[in-house]
Amino acid sequence: MLSFLRRIFVDSWLGRIMAVLVFIAFIGWGAGDVLTDLFNGSHSETVATMGHHTLGREEFSAALQKELAATAQRMGENTPAKLSEELRQQVARAVLSRLVMRELVQEIAEEYGFVISDDLLRKTVFSLPYFHDSKGQFDRKLFDSRIQQAGMNEKKFLDIVKGELLSQAVLQPIAAGVQASEELVKRAFAYSYEQRQIARVEVPMAAFSADPLPAESELHRFYINHPWLFSVPEFRKVRVVLLSANTIGRSLDISETQLRQAYDANLAHYNRPESRNFVLFNTEDQQKAKILAEKWKAGTPLSEMKDLAKKEKISVVEMAEVTREQIPLAELSSSLFGADVNKVMGPLKTSGGWAVFVVNKTNPAVKISFEQARKELHDSQAAGQAVGLLPERVQKLQDALAGGNSFDQLPADLGAAALEGTLNREGMTVENRPAPLPVSESVKQALLKDIFSAHKGDHPSVAFGPENTYYAIEVEEVMPAHQLDFKTHLASIRQAWQEQSRRHKAEQEATSIFLAARAQDKGVMALSKLPYKAVISPAFTRSNPPADLASGLANVVFALKKGESTMQANRGGYEVITLLDVMAADPSQQKEAYTQLQQSLTEAQQNEIQQFFVQSLMDREKPKINNKAVEQILAGFSGHS
Repeated sequence: MLSFLRRIFVDSWLGRIMAVLVFIAFIGWGAGDVLTDLFNGSHSETVATMGHHTLGREEFSAALQKELAATAQRMGENTPAKLSEELRQQVARAVLSRLVMRELVQEIAEEYGFVISDDLLRKTVFSLPYFHDSKGQFDRKLFDSRIQQAGMNEKKFLDIVKGELLSQAVLQPIAAGVQASEELVKRAFAYSYEQRQIARVEVPMAAFSADPLPAESELHRFYINHPWLFSVPEFRKVRVVLLSANTIGRSLDISETQLRQAYDANLAHYNRPESRNFVLFNTEDQQKAKILAEKWKAGTPLSEMKDLAKKEKISVVEMAEVTREQIPLAELSSSLFGADVNKVMGPLKTSGGWAVFVVNKTNPAVKISFEQARKELHDSQAAGQAVGLLPERVQKLQDALAGGNSFDQLPADLGAAALEGTLNREGMTVENRPAPLPVSESVKQALLKDIFSAHKGDHPSVAFGPENTYYAIEVEEVMPAHQLDFKTHLASIRQAWQEQSRRHKAEQEATSIFLAARAQDKGVMALSKLPYKAVISPAFTRSNPPADLASGLANVVFALKKGESTMQANRGGYEVITLLDVMAADPSQQKEAYTQLQQSLTEAQQNEIQQFFVQSLMDREKPKINNKAVEQILAGFSGHS
């Protein structure tokens, strides 16, 4: 849910206000009674004092719970009680520092006479999409409902917004003059957007026949020396109850009217015309266009084509998802939409000069009817409601299990998903297929860890997983790991031996190709009698390597020099790779990306300046900390209080 809100507010400071609303609601997984009276106006103790400002016990508790939960999640634990005492103390100090800094900034704002007008406060709250109806208008009933779900009243929420606005009034002018240097942006851009093109030669194991099967005694030695190939891991038969905003959302009824309104509001998304991605060179000189087309058709890399165009002062344009109607020249539009993919076209005479172009990709028209979009519309509309319902449903699930109820006795209106099956630590079934777990990879890994940490016969309890997912586990049966019997599984052992034989032959062949390629300036492209076809990949950046490139190999490719080769094992055999071309990033051709990076680096430096200023305030004001209150609150997360 937090990530959902971050997307809504684009990581703005207003998003942090809404995050307060969210994390306050998550109080169900083990904080004892620390947060029972959250934001009810009761401040039995003050945690810190900064001038006229104080940090209340309840607010510190809420922030600490959120941070401890996130830390536990990153460390693969489902509760902060499993974190070491030292780590919990470190997290508490970090949270306390952050909150004290916020109060100090607000103290300074008041000292300098900053005032947030009621009009600004009202406009800010009204602008928050979290409180908007389907028409994008502020909805008073929705506002009241959502702050109530978070356990807050209107005054407390408005105080939080006002405090954030005061902080911005102080901090923004401090950072206003900070700008990332041109040299820093250029270096970062060159690193991030440099492209590389490679040639790949696949050497598959399937191309080789295995050696004749050896005697049974040799097979037995192979069996003994490769125990990992012939062992069966531990399996567990389990029942799981999953509860998240997604599972709740799937159980909610959304009216036909709401679905229709959402569809009409997003009609442009569901009905998109055919479009093209292309690279186009344009010049008024027909002869230059002809030379350009000849070179490109001869296989000159795009990076060299761009260099030539720059030298000859020929304009170049790279466009993505351009529709026919968006191209103002009729003759160019017709040619672009009639061209084959990756074929150099032109020179083409247009009213704007002579064009030479390549269509990189065709994007077919998309027309999704209301009925086809119904599920997506339901899920998106239900998500907003489910987020608010999650804390209440988690508490209901906890109460049911704490009362001794079995999974079969759980309330039917929880909106939870029930799963049952047998799987191993890798999430594979006994048929060696991925278990159909309807969760993300991070939730899956946390779930598997807890499944294999539980004991048969334990009464299930609610655990907190990644991405605000809650689950309870019941282990019904444990099937211990064991080694396959040699005699019984002799056929499988023979098959494994043959596969090993084919892999060895593929490795020998790939090694010989690699050694030959390494001796050539153009690597595998210089080898004329290759038994396997060299495939040239499209150019890619560090962050966007080919999907089928082995994990980590992109880093190897970006460490190579032009013409150098490398060899890598993959699932089906081996591949030999040669770096064909290095295309330096060109800010003049990627102005939007360059500007975005410049803005990101500037924001990072502005944040650093602001943090330095706040730290100087702490050094000057020396806030008073109530260590006893901090220790008492922290004890509530130890699992022993």
